Amino acid sequence: YTFRVPDYVKKHRIYFSKNQRGFGENALHAMWWKIFNEFRPKKVLEIGVYRGQVVSLWGLLSDKLNFDCEITGISPFSSVGDDVSEYLKNLDYLEDTKFNIKKFTKNKIFLLQNFSNDEQAIKYIVSNKWDLIYIDGSHDFDIALNDYKVCKDSLSPNGIIVLDDSSLYTNYKPTSFSFAGHPGPSKIARDYAEIDMELIMSVGHNNVFRNK
Repeated sequence: YTFRVPDYVKKHRIYFSKNQRGFGENALHAMWWKIFNEFRPKKVLEIGVYRGQVVSLWGLLSDKLNFDCEITGISPFSSVGDDVSEYLKNLDYLEDTKFNIKKFTKNKIFLLQNFSNDEQAIKYIVSNKWDLIYIDGSHDFDIALNDYKVCKDSLSPNGIIVLDDSSLYTNYKPTSFSFAGHPGPSKIARDYAEIDMELIMSVGHNNVFRNK
């Protein structure tokens, strides 16, 4: 992040690091820059958009790297949390996300306002073949496992899944400004993704798996 990532990526990260616009660490921006540089995914999906940090970064990266990228985000766009997370109240998440996207990219990002386990969301996911899916929705094990299974079956042959908050059961030792993840996603990484897929990268609490 410090020595190789372009300034436009750093400016994006600075913006989202303020006023609780986004979570994570600087290294995760470097991870996305690396993935988009190397794999240039054409069809990508994020589950759990929050305020648009990742989908807007994807749009920015595809703009700057000059390749077409069809971007979708599925999220309830509300303050609803889970067993381990609470979010800001009194915020119009959908309009806020649209504003943040327009600030960084002209890419027409499609936002689907549903929980990931809603019938409409599942139908949409399985009706496509995705080059990249970022699972960053509910941390509750049953919901996160359903997200993983639906997404795994909907990947392109060399497709990639990135599991957020999933390094709790690895040898990753977080620094003072980081953490290893939550039990639900970490169990899925250990008991499912590491068996089904090929681990190609780990950055903090994010683990990147590719279809075998």
